Amino acid sequence: ELITASAMRCGFTGGLLVDYPNSAKAKKYYLALNAGPPDGVQPKALGTENPNQAANNVAFRKGKRHQKNEDRKPGMKTKNWIIQKKEQQRAKRMDVRPDTKYTGRKRKDKF
Repeated sequence: ELITASAMRCGFTGGLLVDYPNSAKAKKYYLALNAGPPDGVQPKALGTENPNQAANNVAFRKGKRHQKNEDRKPGMKTKNWIIQKKEQQRAKRMDVRPDTKYTGRKRKDKF
């Protein structure tokens, strides 16, 4: 409250936003300040919309997470990747074990 009051006295507009106001763990406080002429538009806090909009947000986040997995580099820890990495190390004159027919194979599960 002290920071908000000081900012208002200095000519800023805005206020305090609370995301998920009904939650004990996820509640977060944000100080939103605007400089210049007042627009009257303040960002909306999360967790205050109606249930229909909340369902849309969840679907969007799931799609975003799926897209993130697709952006990952293909072929990490595959045989081709291991051979390429060994070639890089050999070019740097490092000690590297020789390539064999067992290079890049999975080990058996041991109980």
